[in-house]
Amino acid sequence: MRIKLSILSLGICVGQFATANTPKPEEKFQEIKKAMTESVTQAQNSQKKVDAYSDETTKLLGQYQQITQQIEDTKIYNQKMQEMIHSQHQEMKVIEQDIENIKQVSTQVTPLTSKMWVALNQLVERDLPFLKKERTERVARLKKLMAQSSVSLSEKYRKVLEAFQIEMSYGNSLNSYRGALSQGEKNFTVDYLNLGRLGFYYLSLDQRTGGIWNKKDQTWSALSRSDRNYVKTALAMAQKKVAPQITPLPITTHFIGDK
Repeated sequence: MRIKLSILSLGICVGQFATANTPKPEEKFQEIKKAMTESVTQAQNSQKKVDAYSDETTKLLGQYQQITQQIEDTKIYNQKMQEMIHSQHQEMKVIEQDIENIKQVSTQVTPLTSKMWVALNQLVERDLPFLKKERTERVARLKKLMAQSSVSLSEKYRKVLEAFQIEMSYGNSLNSYRGALSQGEKNFTVDYLNLGRLGFYYLSLDQRTGGIWNKKDQTWSALSRSDRNYVKTALAMAQKKVAPQITPLPITTHFIGDK
């Protein structure tokens, strides 16, 4: 385009030169040369402007595309945030309901735990007096625990339930242990045996004396020689010294609630 423009300008100038009446060709040539130079300069300046406009247009187009993409990304982000906020609101409602349920459960569990402790205390007091010290101390520790505000309700309930499970295990097992026996002013070391909650016995270490707990009279009743032999066999079974076998232990008819 620039070459054609230059040739055209040159042709016009030559034509003018041919028809002119001036006798000075050097001056005319200089004028033509000057006109061509100015024309080329103007063309170059125009091209620079076109190039600058093109670069600016490309830059603006890039910025427009970038901003458009940012707007689209922002829309997607806002949509995701709205979905998340809605989900969090739903979770908050569930949590609030759970908190309300916990409050209701706490209101119910607190008196229940207290009633369970009272029942446990009565059980130990009215039951056969096997492991009396151990069981009484366990109930006393629970009472102290129940009064501590720093202990959670769940922990209190767990401890009471644990104590009940221990008491339940006594009811279906054959247990023996060695301990002291007081009779009047005398203290003896004897072997104790409890057959669940059906019978509680003792046998002296020399096995010459023995007794069964009389629930009604709250005292020991002496065992006959044959009954002492049965208790001896049961003690051996409880201590896993002999294999389990049928042993006709004597029992006293009673209920835990009996006075």
